[in-house]
Amino acid sequence: MHQDFLRGSPAAQRRTTMLTAAALVVLVAVAAACWYGVTRFSGDDDSVSVRIYSSTVAPGVKPGTDVILRGAEVGTIDDVSRAPDGSLALDVTLTRSRITGVTDTFDIDFRPANYFGVTALNLTPRAGGSALGDGLSLRRDPLGDFTMSRMIERGSIIASGTLSDEMLDTLDTVLRYTNALTPLLESGLAFADMIAKTQKALPSEQLRDANAVLASMPRFIQQTADGAYQIFQGVYNRRPDGSLGMNYHDLDNSDAGLAIAGGALFSAAGNLLKSHDTELTPAVSIVTAFSDAVPGMLGSGTTGPKLRLVIDRLTAAFGGTAGRPSLRLRLVMNDLPGLAAPLAQAGLRGGSR
Repeated sequence: MHQDFLRGSPAAQRRTTMLTAAALVVLVAVAAACWYGVTRFSGDDDSVSVRIYSSTVAPGVKPGTDVILRGAEVGTIDDVSRAPDGSLALDVTLTRSRITGVTDTFDIDFRPANYFGVTALNLTPRAGGSALGDGLSLRRDPLGDFTMSRMIERGSIIASGTLSDEMLDTLDTVLRYTNALTPLLESGLAFADMIAKTQKALPSEQLRDANAVLASMPRFIQQTADGAYQIFQGVYNRRPDGSLGMNYHDLDNSDAGLAIAGGALFSAAGNLLKSHDTELTPAVSIVTAFSDAVPGMLGSGTTGPKLRLVIDRLTAAFGGTAGRPSLRLRLVMNDLPGLAAPLAQAGLRGGSR
């Protein structure tokens, strides 16, 4: 093939081209060899080789295992062999630019290098020491084996030693009791959701208002109990001999008096005042309004039986002696939907006190 930029015959041009190509190949080979020799023997290589003697290694450690520092890869394990004293020798190649600040005082352990649980040799820098040099030999015992295989092994040992038949029965009982509380939890969630939908103020304001109400609640309860106890100790619950009991005589008299006052007395007074309404217009109007309201307030003769029922219930509620009274309460909780299932599960049936 004839080339315009080369002089001579086609054969001469071919020889010139072949010689030029051969010279170029030789030049590239010599340059590569020189670069390799300079980087190999001049000490400027970015890698450093270290041999680490260890008493044990984690499962899965083999040639090609990564070496990590603070979670980043900084080298690999080139070989794993057994030393004459029985220990294991790890030939490690590290990238010098990635281990800045690491000296010959570093510690080692084994841990996963990623989320897949692949084992790696981890370096932990320590203060002091000298810089790592190529060909350095060190003896290091691992601080721990935190690999995935070791975790699974320990979990199997724990499960094998603790998951007995008694433990399984206990777990089953706990689950059944927890399941019985499901209605209570659902009621709590429904109540919280209802509060969230109806809340119109900040929780801090509501807690402040609730605190003001609760602050007066003990005194209110105390006064209510004192009032009920005074009714219990009143004349309607004292027999003529002074003992505790229903005083039917006073109750009957009060009932009859209230019936007369609510009917005949105020009706007669109303008729009297009505016939003289022109002379005593303001007074008649006031008395008429009062006389019309009192019979309804007194219940048309039904107040006496109702008061007797209240006193009967108070008598049943209070007990003890006159010097040390006591209050008997009965809490009926088995009708509440959120408590029915837990009480039934715990063996507290309806009618328990």
